[in-house]
Amino acid sequence: MTVPILEGVSSFASWYDAMILDLWGLMHHAVAQYPGDPECLDRLRGDGTRVLL
Repeated sequence: MTVPILEGVSSFASWYDAMILDLWGLMHHAVAQYPGDPECLDRLRGDGTRVLL
């Protein structure tokens, strides 16, 4: 069995109606947020995906 390596949330976001995202380690690393996170959240919400942080 092989496990696919996914290139970010956009590669699987359309599979789900909602997502629960963990802030620590996913959205930031204790010092600063990861690049692209605000834009990713905007796209998810714009596509109608419900997001819980």
